[in-house]
Amino acid sequence: MGWHRKLLRVNLTAGTCVSEPLNMAWAEAYLGQRGLATKYLMEEIDPAVDALSPDNKLITTTGPLTGTMARTGGHRSVQRMRDTGERTWNLERQFNLRAGLTARDNTLPKRLLEEPAASGTAQGLVAKLPQMLPEYYELRGWSAEGIPAQATLARLGLASA
Repeated sequence: MGWHRKLLRVNLTAGTCVSEPLNMAWAEAYLGQRGLATKYLMEEIDPAVDALSPDNKLITTTGPLTGTMARTGGHRSVQRMRDTGERTWNLERQFNLRAGLTARDNTLPKRLLEEPAASGTAQGLVAKLPQMLPEYYELRGWSAEGIPAQATLARLGLASA
């Protein structure tokens, strides 16, 4: 997949490679490798599929500036970049929910929850996940169970996700 307006589908089972046009509406709405790959995952993969099944897909993507000498580019406002990132987070969340993950799966390694930090600005502290997670969900526009609100999805153009 790339920003040459093409998508290459490689089928290892059949031993075939097929080039097809990149969905440019998705490429614009889900700027960059993570967002675009997540959109393809959402649309094309059943979240219940086994990781090693031939029905699963391995998606490798590049960003719009790959292969260029540009440090930055495009006509993207800060707000548009924020919206794109927020759309990606919500799309990933929807995929994870469809795959059966819940708020109980939003945790940190045991040592971060139980062992005080040995140094740094958090020295002597542990992560207060039970207090932090509800605030995070609220800031994201999600329910207390970590489910994106319909209003959030609609605002981001993900009402059908």
